[in-house]
Amino acid sequence: MEREDVELVQCVCNGAHCKNDKTCVGELCTYVVNHKTKQFEQGCTNASVPLIERRAIGSCMAPPITGAMHHNVAKDAQSLLAVESCICGTDYCNSEKPSISVPENEKCSAYVEVTTMGTTTRSKNISCSGEYCFTVGFFFFLRLS
Repeated sequence: MEREDVELVQCVCNGAHCKNDKTCVGELCTYVVNHKTKQFEQGCTNASVPLIERRAIGSCMAPPITGAMHHNVAKDAQSLLAVESCICGTDYCNSEKPSISVPENEKCSAYVEVTTMGTTTRSKNISCSGEYCFTVGFFFFLRLS
């Protein structure tokens, strides 16, 4: 398996996950905001799905496409639709919400669907605009021996 060394960055840390620390060190910095509650958090993350998250560096997305892209601002699939997550990869790049400099001309429909123990829960559809529309699916299998 090919190994890639990743440089760590210093980030602003603000939220329940920070405890008393005002900074953190990680592979990426995050700025996450729930537009319904106006709650926001800043912090660090290590890429849980490196290919997706590394390609998304310097962008914001709603809803977040992986679990590493949000902290405590959403409690369920429905509230996750109001969450916008920004990730960046330079020191203290999350001190403010990054501004998007790319035209966001695509109109997309968005929803979150979760299947747990055979039960599927799907949020209502909303529309959003962005540079691209995307679909992300994750499948996890657990084998007990």
